Amino acid sequence: TMSIFSFQPNEQLGFWLTAPDGAVAGTVQTVGIGPTGSADGVPFDVAGLAPGLWFWVFQGTSSGHKAVVYFRVLP
Repeated sequence: TMSIFSFQPNEQLGFWLTAPDGAVAGTVQTVGIGPTGSADGVPFDVAGLAPGLWFWVFQGTSSGHKAVVYFRVLP
């Protein structure tokens, strides 16, 4: 799981997953962060991901604030 924080309350976030080769995996999407400006314990599954250093990027559409979550998938 991951936690993201320090966004404006009820802000929309753009988010995307970046692969080890720098390509965006999937489609850039948006989601509402809620009244606290944070989210704790957000689940994600690494099954099927290639080994290497990956990262999630979350960016506030109005604030521009970014949270980047790095993780490494081992073979």
